[in-house]
Amino acid sequence: MKRLNQIAALTISVLVFAPNCIAYDRGARFPAPAVAYEPSDAFQNAKRLARIGEFELAIKEYNKILAGSPNNPSYLARRGFAYASLNDFKKAFSDFDSAIKCDANCSEIYKLRSRVNSVLGLNGLAKQDAIRALQLSAVLPITPGDQLEYSYLLFSVGEKTKGTQYCRWALNQCKKKKDFESLILSAVASFKLHQLKEAISYCNRAVQLYPQSNYALGIRAICYSVDKQEKLGIADFNKILAMNKNDAITLLMRGYDYYVLKDYISAFSDLDKAISLVPNLSEAYYWRGQTYYRTNDYKKAIADFSQGIKLDPTNPSPYVSRGLAYCSEKEWDKALKDSKQAIAIEPKFSDAYWVQASSLDNQGHYKESVESYNKVLELDPKNAAAYFSRGMCHRNHKQYRKAIEDITEAIELEPKNPIYFCARGSAFVSDYKYEHAIFDCNQSLKLNPERTHPHFSRGVAFARLGDYKSALLDFDEAIKQYPEYGEAYYERSLVYKTLKMNGKADADSKLAKKFGYEDTGAMK
Repeated sequence: MKRLNQIAALTISVLVFAPNCIAYDRGARFPAPAVAYEPSDAFQNAKRLARIGEFELAIKEYNKILAGSPNNPSYLARRGFAYASLNDFKKAFSDFDSAIKCDANCSEIYKLRSRVNSVLGLNGLAKQDAIRALQLSAVLPITPGDQLEYSYLLFSVGEKTKGTQYCRWALNQCKKKKDFESLILSAVASFKLHQLKEAISYCNRAVQLYPQSNYALGIRAICYSVDKQEKLGIADFNKILAMNKNDAITLLMRGYDYYVLKDYISAFSDLDKAISLVPNLSEAYYWRGQTYYRTNDYKKAIADFSQGIKLDPTNPSPYVSRGLAYCSEKEWDKALKDSKQAIAIEPKFSDAYWVQASSLDNQGHYKESVESYNKVLELDPKNAAAYFSRGMCHRNHKQYRKAIEDITEAIELEPKNPIYFCARGSAFVSDYKYEHAIFDCNQSLKLNPERTHPHFSRGVAFARLGDYKSALLDFDEAIKQYPEYGEAYYERSLVYKTLKMNGKADADSKLAKKFGYEDTGAMK
């Protein structure tokens, strides 16, 4: 199955991966805020410091400004965002709350709090704040920094076309400039436009100007991660953590990179620490849950996904992931319930239908399962694994021609997957097309010589064609690789019986009964 959730909520401050939300109806023109606030030069300087990652200096500036204007909601909200960027979420939300008490109609508060909630993985709250901020925005942004902030709001509510346009406008204003702030803004805009190589290039120039900038390093690290250069991303995250070992968000993101590289011990270490530093870091629970799932600790995975759901019940991804874990535990009713909950939240979430299909299939609801797989492929028509899974569903219900058709589609999309050839070979055996089965099993073993099941299926095909010598060689190899392969003992006993080798036939029959030839779960 494809990854269930892209790293949509992993962020460093302004660099935000936009979650896949449904667009909302904004209705009439945006109402003007109750009070207009004119930012001073000092306020603009503080904003600039925050935009280049100098959050401690920005907070000092905001403190000075707030000493003279303690009830200004924009100043409070900006200081709150700076605190959040330093992982001090308690002070951040305290400032947001104070700002709302000063003026609940100040769009700046909701815009910035939305981004902080997104960093924490609380995407439902982030979307609510983004909607509120857009409703209260009276003036469209002109400067590149403000345009990027506005684009985040648009992405958050599903208005991707408009969000992309604002990113382009921001990039056009900055891309020819060589100062640090312009390079940072160009990197962020390029990243949001999916121009990863350009984003990395801007970051490289920013790092040359300011080698100790955690902000520039963090943006580059994320670009590397999304560009599937996780080792380079980890190298940058290491530099950041060398300067601040308690940076929970960086630990989360490095933990994710370790997860992708299958270094699960390091992933656990980083994610455990991130959670200990920020207990409501929903995204850390999600990825630790995924790490538990990959290491077959399904109960702990379920516990982490459940915690993520508790923190943000509007996010469909933890429901789907917990549903998969329930499937691994054969708790089909719970898996089905989670899939339905995810679909209710996001009707176009293909992975949710996948969990639903698997749950229904294992409960014997063949027709309903196929309908759910159909929905997966309607939403994701190039999904080879979905064709394969629907094919296996057909095969489980002895619809071998349909199974072969689906698995053939999977092979055309992923022609180097040995499992697909093996599965089609097995379906060909059941459909009495033994030469086709032998060809597919040969292909499977060519792609991965260490697989077990192709030897079994090919052995059955040879036996049905009367080539008992070749059949015995394959059954011997299958049993050598998997000594508890009950079905292989059974099929070999039939060959021995045909060859009048009754002693060996009887011995294999007993072993087949001992191991139960339907138990193939431990095969490669």
